[in-house]
Amino acid sequence: MISAELQHNPYLLETNVKFNGQSPKINSQIEKYENQLLSDWVNNVPRIFYDEMNGYDFDLIFSGTEYDFQKLNQAFVQLGVTSEQVRLIMRNELEDAEVKSKEIREMIDWLRAERNRQFDFDAFYDANKELFEETFSCVVVRGMDELTEGLTFTIENVKNIEEIEGTNLTYVPVVFVVEENTLQQFRDELTKLFARKDVDQKQLFFYVSPSMDQDYIIRFICDLGVKNPQLISKIDDGNIAAYIKNFPMVAHVREVIQIVENEVNTMAVRLKEQNEQSAVKNNEVYDQIAELEEIIANIKETDVRFVNLDNYSGGNRFNDLKGELESLIRRWKSRKTKVVGESDIDKNAAEYEQELLRCIGEFYKEAIIHYQFEKERLEKEFNKVYLNQPLDSDYKPEGVFLDMPSKTEITGIKDTLVELKEEHYEEKTDLLDFFKSKYSSESKELILTVTCYYEKWREKAIEIIIPVVENYIAESQKKLQDYYDELAKKYHEKLSQLHDCKMEEKNSIASQLSEDERMLQEDNDWLIELKDQLGRIERG
Repeated sequence: MISAELQHNPYLLETNVKFNGQSPKINSQIEKYENQLLSDWVNNVPRIFYDEMNGYDFDLIFSGTEYDFQKLNQAFVQLGVTSEQVRLIMRNELEDAEVKSKEIREMIDWLRAERNRQFDFDAFYDANKELFEETFSCVVVRGMDELTEGLTFTIENVKNIEEIEGTNLTYVPVVFVVEENTLQQFRDELTKLFARKDVDQKQLFFYVSPSMDQDYIIRFICDLGVKNPQLISKIDDGNIAAYIKNFPMVAHVREVIQIVENEVNTMAVRLKEQNEQSAVKNNEVYDQIAELEEIIANIKETDVRFVNLDNYSGGNRFNDLKGELESLIRRWKSRKTKVVGESDIDKNAAEYEQELLRCIGEFYKEAIIHYQFEKERLEKEFNKVYLNQPLDSDYKPEGVFLDMPSKTEITGIKDTLVELKEEHYEEKTDLLDFFKSKYSSESKELILTVTCYYEKWREKAIEIIIPVVENYIAESQKKLQDYYDELAKKYHEKLSQLHDCKMEEKNSIASQLSEDERMLQEDNDWLIELKDQLGRIERG
């Protein structure tokens, strides 16, 4: 299967691309975008991937936020690239910035509640108070004073852009209220705003007065250099909120991650020195603790694989089988046009029915083989991941079952095909008609002719069979998805038990240490917990 992979994490500004499993070549166009937001260059993706893949017709497997996935879809659609040419698949969805912001607040609350002697929370919070208490705002140029309740951002009304000359507008949405009596001023201000380095077209929105010709204003704005003007119907129509969630809020999450990561790294260096000094005094106990910590780390690393699961995407073979079935349905007597006469119609309809039932049976047979193959593949892959940690290698999940999908029996195909017959009267002809004068006034006998067209039969067969097959595929994929999720849940529960068991063992051994050494171990555990929370924010 020809495929490309695109992984993008906007919170870490990480981008990884693979073409048919291989990294981009040196001097690839991808290099200059690796440390940028995907949304800044998403419109270039179709062209770049077309060049790298030598055309379209490939799977594009994406990991990242839903917003970036939708923008990626739009980029291909705008170029007229169909979903058959490039098949976009969401492999692993990153949580959006609203969820990340909530997790950051929970982390700050945890830091406030779970104080550590080696981390001055109050000093840390005060130094970054503006960041942690940041509220997102929107500038409205010549807007109305009314505020809409329930907004996730504040509104700052200004009369002109001179008021915001000294304001940092990076990722701050700006709304222009466009009215006829301020059109000239609007043109001048928009031109000046474009000259600023902290302003990008994506953050500009336009509310056009209902009394104005909207099409004219769109052309007017485009002439000023805006490629795709973002018009809003009102301040709370969702457009500005979506921008804030996917730009300033993402930048906010990224900045918090960097600040906390710096603190974590600083504390890790300090604890490493203290641990090395302490280990000299009690080497045997520290060796035991270190061994357990390595096992615990392996368990946690393995568990993350089950918690942050890729979306199940192993059922593509079903659609291939559907395509093969449809091809067989259409292939039957494709070089023939019609069948005439009741007996021949009945005979051919019966023949086609048998062929269709044979094809359907073959589809079900192959689909079941793939269904069972997928079940075994999932079990093997999950077990392989589980064995990345060293404990209880014989474990097999219990109580997880995969039922067979239900097969719908299709009946009455022949009768349905026969009902498509067309009746009309034709003049009876015989061999003597050839010798009769074309000017003969002798009337000819009319006979009833019955005809069925093979193409209509084939289309009717598609109409009957394919929806049944699609329902079967949907049920199969749903059952496999549920099995996938349930298996992962069982492994997660098992790994959580193993983790708790080893933590108890570690704490028991640590109890042999002196009070100062035990406090140092508590510091280590506290830092590990903070790292885990930060890791979930970064990549969850």
